[in-house]
Amino acid sequence: VAEGSTELTTVNDGTTNEEVLRVLVDRLNTLQAKFPCRENAIVITKLEESLMWLNKRTADRVARSVEGKHVA
Repeated sequence: VAEGSTELTTVNDGTTNEEVLRVLVDRLNTLQAKFPCRENAIVITKLEESLMWLNKRTADRVARSVEGKHVA
């Protein structure tokens, strides 16, 4: 891509959605320890649930031998 271009490119290496969610869970757990509230607890639960579903999706794709491939 030329310098100054607004064209988007895909980069295959980097942070995964799961890693971002784990960072958010860690941050919210730290905040919850200092400033506990029901809302933080709910958000932590939902983020952990999101991780569970993403991990299930990955496990299913591994079982079907399509993980890492562009296959539905």
